[in-house]
Parts: sequence; C-alpha cells; structure tokens
Amino acid sequence: MSVKNEIGQGIIGQYNGRNYRIGKPSLFQQVSPEMQEKTNEFTSAGKTVVYFSEDEEVVALIAFMDRADEKAAATIAYLKEQNINTLMITGDAKTTGDAVAHALGIDEVFSNILPENKAEAITSLQTKYGKTAMVGDGVNDAPALVKADIGFAMGEGTDVAIDVADAVIMQNDLLKFEYVHKLAKKLNQIVWQNIIFAMGIVLLLSGLNIIGQMNIGLGVLAHEGSTFIVLVNGLRLLLPLKKSKKAYNLISY
Repeated sequence: MSVKNEIGQGIIGQYNGRNYRIGKPSLFQQVSPEMQEKTNEFTSAGKTVVYFSEDEEVVALIAFMDRADEKAAATIAYLKEQNINTLMITGDAKTTGDAVAHALGIDEVFSNILPENKAEAITSLQTKYGKTAMVGDGVNDAPALVKADIGFAMGEGTDVAIDVADAVIMQNDLLKFEYVHKLAKKLNQIVWQNIIFAMGIVLLLSGLNIIGQMNIGLGVLAHEGSTFIVLVNGLRLLLPLKKSKKAYNLISY
C-alpha cells in the first residue's frame, strides 16, 4: 500500500491495484446526485466536506466542523464598530465559508484558497484596503503572516506561524486583539499630544526670546515644567483601558 499527500489536493493511495483519494469535493468529477445533495446540506450548515473515492468514483463523504472561538464574534463586532473590514481566507467551499462568516459577522470571504495562494490574497487586500492585518495559526498561514503589514499568530499555533508573526495572541484569547487595538489607539493619541505640546512650548519660548521678553529663570521653569507634564501624560498608558459600553454576543452551539 502506498500513500501520498498532495498539498491542496488531498491524500492519494493505492491498494490491491485500486486507487483511492480523500480530498475536497471540487477535486472529484463522478459524484452521485444523492451525494451532491448531502454535500449541499452539510456545507450550508457551515461544515467542511471531504470525499472518499475508489478509482475516481466517490463512495463516501465525511462532514466535520471546527468550533469557532466563542469570543470570535465579539472581537469581529468590535472591529466593525471601529470601521475595520473583516475578511476570512479559507480553503473551504464558498457555501461553507459563507455560513461561518454569517455566524461570526464577517464582511467578506475568500473561499477555495489554496495554501500557496493565501499570500496573494493578502496582496489583493492591501491593494484594495491599504494596511492589512492577518491572524493565523497554521504552517499554511506563514507566508500570509509575513506578507501582511501586521501578522498575528495564535499562542497555541504552530511554531512556524509564531516565528514569522509580528505579534502573538497569548492563550488564544481573541479579546486581547480588542485590548491591543485600544492600547495602540491610546498610545498614538498620547504621542501626538506630547509632540504638539512640546513643540508649542518650544515655539512659545523661542518667540518670547526673540521679542526680548524671556529670562533664564522663566525659560528653565517652562522647559522643565513641560518635560514633567509630558512624562505624566505618558504615564496615562498605565491606567486601565475603558471597557466597551456595548455588550457583544458570544457564539453558542
């Protein structure tokens, strides 16, 4: 018996002179109406379907479904509230991808994407939307994580994904994504506040010096005082972030 795994094509084996294959439905031609009906039923429910064939004739199917993280819908709802487009890149069929996206509230789905084409999908998103972040956990996600402007790997993901990512979401807690985004926005706000305030003090002191209304004591006091204010303003990052007023629903099964 010989078995070979072809990336994006499934598993192919030979036994007693017969050829066997396990793979996604799009790879098979000889499918009975009954099998196709069952496939449509399962994919519409968000399940992934794989076929098992003997000499290219489909003789069985397997339907399975990954349980989405219960916090995924809450995180996606927050991102949409921030006017951030959410998209899912999946190798599953369009029907399956659409069902999962509908359950989670995802805006758009790229379905039937082979592992080697995920990076190309990221490139197209960057062309369409600009800055793009990618969240992934598998070996196949690594090229896309590298291509994205910011790559987030799940803490319990593969070593390859963690190594190439820009940041790691520890404990697989997607709500930390919301925390990081809020913290980044607050950091950006404080940095600009400090820059504008510091430049304003410099311009004020320079102007007073030009018109001869500045003395050393006042200059030192203003300069050191502004430095202290900038420092205190920066320490606001240590304060707890405000919790969202809106309550997000978690997924239930």
